[in-house]
Amino acid sequence: WIADWYNLIIQHNPTPNKNSAGYDAKTGKGNAYETPLRDTSLGRIFRVYPKGSKDDTNPKLVPTDINSLLVGLAHPNLFWRLQAQRLIVESRSTSAAAKLKEIVKVHGQAAIHAFYALQGLDALDAETVKAALASSSRGLRRAAIATALPDNTLPAAVIKNDLITATDARELAEIFAGLSRLAPSETIGKALHATLLAGQTTILADATLSDAWQMAARRHAAGVILAAASQPAAGGNSSTSTNLLPDPGFAGPGLGPWSLRSYQVERPGTVEISISPGGRNGGTALKISSPFTADAGVGATFPVKPHTRYRFGGWIRTDKLQNRSGKGAMFNLHGGTNSSGISGSQDWKEASIEFSSGNQTEVLLHCLFGGHGGSTGTAFYDDLYLYELSTGDISASIDAVVKFHATGGNPSMPAKEMVRKNKPDPAIHERGSAIYARTCIACHGPDGKGVPGAFPPLDGSMWTTGDPTIPARIALLGLQGSIEVNGLKFENIMPPLTDLKDEEIADVITYVRQSWTNDASPVSADLIRQTRAKFASRGKPWTAAELK
Repeated sequence: WIADWYNLIIQHNPTPNKNSAGYDAKTGKGNAYETPLRDTSLGRIFRVYPKGSKDDTNPKLVPTDINSLLVGLAHPNLFWRLQAQRLIVESRSTSAAAKLKEIVKVHGQAAIHAFYALQGLDALDAETVKAALASSSRGLRRAAIATALPDNTLPAAVIKNDLITATDARELAEIFAGLSRLAPSETIGKALHATLLAGQTTILADATLSDAWQMAARRHAAGVILAAASQPAAGGNSSTSTNLLPDPGFAGPGLGPWSLRSYQVERPGTVEISISPGGRNGGTALKISSPFTADAGVGATFPVKPHTRYRFGGWIRTDKLQNRSGKGAMFNLHGGTNSSGISGSQDWKEASIEFSSGNQTEVLLHCLFGGHGGSTGTAFYDDLYLYELSTGDISASIDAVVKFHATGGNPSMPAKEMVRKNKPDPAIHERGSAIYARTCIACHGPDGKGVPGAFPPLDGSMWTTGDPTIPARIALLGLQGSIEVNGLKFENIMPPLTDLKDEEIADVITYVRQSWTNDASPVSADLIRQTRAKFASRGKPWTAAELK
């Protein structure tokens, strides 16, 4: 089927005016501007099919005739099968249940729809689910696994010789999820532990499968823990003994494989990166220092094995490291996770991250300074390491179950509430939030994180939280060309917000500067008016280079 519909104008807002589009338009119903270029009456739908083929027969479904609906479940066209299934459920006919159960047992194309119809009628029983779990139909098994009756039906069908069996990894993940909905069972827990030991390469190399196992294991934690305790050899060392990083203590000449990574620096050329005395064990260490706000560091690319877990980290010391909007000194996997941030004046502290390489054969690792925002001061890095995790993956997975079980299923530490230096004004934020929702949210997202590769983030961006005249100039005149935000490059155009008044622009910029992890000063309507007047004759969007 092809929907043939063309509309020259589909956008709703902002309403064009002479400054933004060369002509003035009127805002109409539903906040959509009025234009004759919208087509609301024309359109065609084509059906494409092989020459000579016949139309599917109309099964003539009769809502009050259960037999016609049961026959419709086997129609060759999915459309009619779904209609028959829907009508059976809507009929609430209990007399259909027995015949539907027979269809499930026979299997075939109608069996999946019969199963879902029984589910809709609240007429499923253990015998029918058991028959579906034994079916050769992948779709029918999926439906039965997802049902997870609160009894032993699912475990009895999938646990063979103390191992959980499945036809493929996706079905195994579905089974783990199904088991996580059952009452805690030592038998299931022991089977989960044995399945992890037998399939660690497959389970731990896939994030979804690993998470699904963790869901089930936490539900049946007692059995998992008992099984692990009876097989202490299953854990092993948490990592190999070989540090994969060359010169982890920065004892050689220069930075070795590491090089400067500058993401956002208040004053270019002010970041000092050097090898300094005063290392953790009396030797040398990497030193990164800046008197001005900087989001920078060093990075290096290292080879890794695909589908393997690693631990990357080291030791960090800080001297008067003050965070503006960044998170301090930390270790980072580019495009991935961060270690905890260290700031202030702190003696040597260890920080690390664990990650899975996925399909990658190399990764970019960072020693970050002022990560994701910017900091001032000095940080030292020493005794770095990169370990390939082997059987430690199993230990880490089981340790997570143990900790979860020990805390009664609650996080060991409550989330730390952000302490803001700039207290938001509720009235301004209410107005700014409404403007953001209708003007900015489509590109920059409800969480201010933007769209990777398309629209830059506003959360944690120095372009947003730095000099307040920068977002004011962008809002008034727009932005075009390449821009780098938090180490990522974007190539797009932001049109000027010509429909907003000075007070509205001030409200939305203030809302953005003080939302999510941003904590910057508010912006006044006077600043917007002054900025508008100062650049009244410019008449074109800014570039990132000009704003810098």
